[in-house]
Amino acid sequence: MNQFKLVESIFKFMKQFRTRLDEELVLAEIDFSPAFMKILKMVEKIPDCNAQKITSIFEKDKALITRIIKDMVSHELLTQNRDKKDSRVKILCLTDKGIDTLKTFRIIEDKIEKSMVLNISPDDLEIFVNVLNKIRNELS
Repeated sequence: MNQFKLVESIFKFMKQFRTRLDEELVLAEIDFSPAFMKILKMVEKIPDCNAQKITSIFEKDKALITRIIKDMVSHELLTQNRDKKDSRVKILCLTDKGIDTLKTFRIIEDKIEKSMVLNISPDDLEIFVNVLNKIRNELS
């Protein structure tokens, strides 16, 4: 397979995946971007998560992340609390609505993942994931 076919296949896969994800989000009445979902996951996973930590992981400019966080706070998905050690830092916390949204998103992810691998053997899937990881490592 030449590089063009590989790149084209990756683009087609990403488009189909994103379309399916968007459809499932609409069906679940979640009107938030996948970036919101990624940030919700990060806030849940990272102790004392703040905008700076998210910025470094996303590798995007801080102003963009700050705008997204502000939007998430206005949608009552997150709260910002001052760090007790450094009052300049705002620690991000999931709200009840954020937790519920994240749970729903995980259900959607599981549903999509199950449909994607329905006819793929565990061995083929393991090979596929290993190859994807190798390709990702080559890109970094």
